[in-house]
Amino acid sequence: MPKDRARDATQYRGANGHGYMTEPPSRQFEAYEANGWPNEVAEYDPHGVAAGGMYSQCDGCSSREWYGPNPWSAPGTARAVDFVMGGAGDNILGVCGASPSRDNDYNQPLPGHWGTEAKTTYKAGDVIDVAWCVDDVVAMLVELLETVGGDGIDFDWEHLSEYKDIDPGLHAQQRLIVGKVIVALKDALVAKGLGDRIISFTPRYNAFWDGGAYGSAQFRTDGEGIDVVGYVSENSPYGVDAIDYVHFMMYDINAQEGFPGAPEQYFVQEHYDAVIDSSLQYIPASKMVIGFEPGPQAYTGVSGGVEHEKGIISYLNGKVGGIMFWAVNEGASGGPNGNGQTTGENSVALANYAAAL
Repeated sequence: MPKDRARDATQYRGANGHGYMTEPPSRQFEAYEANGWPNEVAEYDPHGVAAGGMYSQCDGCSSREWYGPNPWSAPGTARAVDFVMGGAGDNILGVCGASPSRDNDYNQPLPGHWGTEAKTTYKAGDVIDVAWCVDDVVAMLVELLETVGGDGIDFDWEHLSEYKDIDPGLHAQQRLIVGKVIVALKDALVAKGLGDRIISFTPRYNAFWDGGAYGSAQFRTDGEGIDVVGYVSENSPYGVDAIDYVHFMMYDINAQEGFPGAPEQYFVQEHYDAVIDSSLQYIPASKMVIGFEPGPQAYTGVSGGVEHEKGIISYLNGKVGGIMFWAVNEGASGGPNGNGQTTGENSVALANYAAAL
């Protein structure tokens, strides 16, 4: 199953995958929560692997004969084929946890290992919210900031609405995944003394409205920011301040597609006003960062040119937290403005202009 999705309980009898479920909480997850990582909770796992034990703690099992450059030490620290487990061979330790060894059938209940009784029971027709590996993703992001450095993490996850008209339950669940990861990441960064690192996410311009508001065309992506910010506000001890910035993609679509009847193919002042007005119901202006793609844009997007964008930047000065550019050095992928340039060809000139305001 995918790492995070809601499904009808009647559709699957089982699921193959690495790691452990965090929602509903599996025994492995509870072992991790109770004992930290690594731990030696053999009652959940005969090898001590899924529960957090090290291979070297397993004296009698063939899986002890691992080889590879990176011993498992914490959730998410393994990479691809860093570990190949023993037994019948070719069992890979993935980024979310351990593959079961071929000599250990994780689908069969065993007393003293992971239990003989069902941990949770569902009836036919129940919709189950299943989450895998959120904590593993967070662990990898924290490790990245600790070892490589950086100002923070931006979530540019643009496919949260693929199932809006297909599977309402799955759509509702996908809409929350960015918020879930942000809440967990903020807690983890603070615990590591990295609470000053930036957490941002990047939705489209229509993040904080729905139903054709502001004369807009309706898209499946309408209102994604409402769901993300709503979840974070309700579930993080830091409230909305777990999010430092929201970067708005005001590019990659012809303005006349986004707003039928728009006077130009590029966004004009009234469209920026709509974004600000709708967002103020959920986040303060200081968290808003307006995005520009001041070169050949992707899809149907059109840049208004340097002078137009200088005018917009001047207008936004003092109204929002800042501006950003996508992408200063990325080769143009095609679009109304043609190829042979970078998508951010005028970024430096516009950044210098903004800095001088």
